[in-house]
Amino acid sequence: MSCQKCMCQFIPIKLKSKSFWLYTMQYAALYLCSLVVIICLSFFLLNSWDFIPSVYGFILSVPDLTPNIGLFWYFFAEMFEHFSLFFVCVFQINVFFYTIPLAIKLKEHPVFFMFVQIAIISIFKSYPTVGDVALYMAFLPVWSHLYRFLRNIFILSCVLIVCSLLFPVLWHLWIYAGSANSNFYYAITLTFNIGQILLISDYFYAFLRREYYLTHGLHLTRQDGTEAMLVLK
Repeated sequence: MSCQKCMCQFIPIKLKSKSFWLYTMQYAALYLCSLVVIICLSFFLLNSWDFIPSVYGFILSVPDLTPNIGLFWYFFAEMFEHFSLFFVCVFQINVFFYTIPLAIKLKEHPVFFMFVQIAIISIFKSYPTVGDVALYMAFLPVWSHLYRFLRNIFILSCVLIVCSLLFPVLWHLWIYAGSANSNFYYAITLTFNIGQILLISDYFYAFLRREYYLTHGLHLTRQDGTEAMLVLK
């Protein structure tokens, strides 16, 4: 209880409060200053600014369409060149689009917000790896108290496991055996990422459902005394 009180006092969440905006500006300035220091140190080490397009520009512009477990490579390989800039912006904005709504909804739960945000980044980044998926999945035991509220955990677990097993099989059939093509590999990639999205959505639903029960009680009743069913919209 004392830890929760300390967190509430340390993280102001009132948007109309001056202390909230002061807190936000302080940490935004700290982040920007740290970023500038890192970039300047990189310049002094390399004596060139070429690392900026190689590091940041490479991730944002997606010039390399080597097949991976992400959503970008197949889509842009099949696209006309004059449409690529528009759709790169559309795809990249997915990583940032959900940040503000989630931050507002989960302003009192920063750890769960961090978990959801890491998962979204790992799904929608231009060059995801297995390590990105493993990073947010390593946090799943932290939310073991949500298991009873999950709806499709068994099906989604089977989907992710089967897709993980099929990745090397379809890669071998496509690249080495020549008996398959890129459509097979991208189909399993798309299924894998849809499974991740549904998994995170299920955890988000379970978290909101548990918060609702903590506020209103576990056994809900209608005005006539009969048992009610909770439907979140």
